[in-house]
Amino acid sequence: MNIEQQGQRKGVQDPSQGPQSKNFLHKLRTFVETQIDASFLQAEDDGSVDITDQVNEHVLTEEKQKQIQKIEAVSDDICGLFDKVEMILVIEGSKPSYLHGFAVDINDPKMIKENNERMKQFEDILKKIGFLFVKLQRLSDASDAIQYYSYCIAKEKENLDTLVKARKTFDAKGVGLALGYPETAVQAFGENNKEKNKVLEELNNTDIGKFNAFMPSEKHFLDDMRMTQRNMNIIKKVAPRLYRQVVSRVEQ
Repeated sequence: MNIEQQGQRKGVQDPSQGPQSKNFLHKLRTFVETQIDASFLQAEDDGSVDITDQVNEHVLTEEKQKQIQKIEAVSDDICGLFDKVEMILVIEGSKPSYLHGFAVDINDPKMIKENNERMKQFEDILKKIGFLFVKLQRLSDASDAIQYYSYCIAKEKENLDTLVKARKTFDAKGVGLALGYPETAVQAFGENNKEKNKVLEELNNTDIGKFNAFMPSEKHFLDDMRMTQRNMNIIKKVAPRLYRQVVSRVEQ
């Protein structure tokens, strides 16, 4: 998601320099340096309970186990590791929907052909696994030569309809909620500063960062990241081989 930050009014202190932001950056830096130490997650003033081991305890049905196996078997050329994580979370029930995109230069015949083949393969995979999906398309705002294709994917029609509606109306926050991101993170979307972005880049190289799909809020950072930690633990439980592949990945 990309939302431009509003300019500062004259005489208003830059929030990136305020006490709350500095406290957030301290938490974020500690979060990165401790590699998500469970004891650090518990150190919250509000008494929040650590959910390190709180993954869904229900036993997966045989059908869901087969669906997860099909996802793991998909070629990385068609579906990347993180995409597989997102799809499994939808199957497992922890995530309502998933968004997958393709981009193509409409002036490049070879790219168009290759992209169409990849999308056909991707659609066949979705059907084979049992997903519901809708394909949307639009031209890039920056260039008339770039065509974007978005696949809205879910297991339940209601969840699919919610994502499609938000995507069609360019409702960024609605898309975030439809994808199951924490409401606090969605509401705080766009709260950025250079130092925060720098530390978040470091977060991407931690185990938990490789499973994170959203920008955590400053005020509710630990609570937001607990959702990511829960999802990471779910993948570790239901798809251990994929989990090992993700954590061993090196960011370029």
